[in-house]
Amino acid sequence: MERLYNFKDSKEVGELGEQTVKNYLLSKPNIEEIVDVTKNRNYWEKDIDFIVRFIDGKEIVIEIKTDTYTTNNMFFETISSIEAQTPGCMYKTKAKYLFYYFINAGELYVIEVEPYREWFEKNRHNFRGCKVNNVGYTTYGYIIPLVLFKSKFHKYREYKYDPETKGFNKIL
Repeated sequence: MERLYNFKDSKEVGELGEQTVKNYLLSKPNIEEIVDVTKNRNYWEKDIDFIVRFIDGKEIVIEIKTDTYTTNNMFFETISSIEAQTPGCMYKTKAKYLFYYFINAGELYVIEVEPYREWFEKNRHNFRGCKVNNVGYTTYGYIIPLVLFKSKFHKYREYKYDPETKGFNKIL
């Protein structure tokens, strides 16, 4: 039987991932402030979760995706709702960086969004498309094996969660 995803459960997992990433970013000495815009409709429509303000005055906007799977795959969402014909996060987001957090594995990938989109488009034929059934709507996207992502895409950094420090250690 196919799994049916519930928005409430997914939202709770997402919020846990967002909080973990936020706490990590706030521990960095060069970051002045994290502005949570997840409930601001203007940013919600742009698929942006946080505005990160640095002590030097620079700002970046980020999107956080929290994934519970342990299949060693990423999901590149191209259609958020087939029924409503809405674009998926990876086409909709205006974020500079995607923080893709595998919460169960404790792995965090910080990915430059625009080069990731371009890489995906050039390599889409290498990935398997699939539907994800949610309560009330269906999402569509592509499964990207992490091994392929790591070997072929180079605009990312990889971190591993350390439960002792409640932070991330850079791997790559």
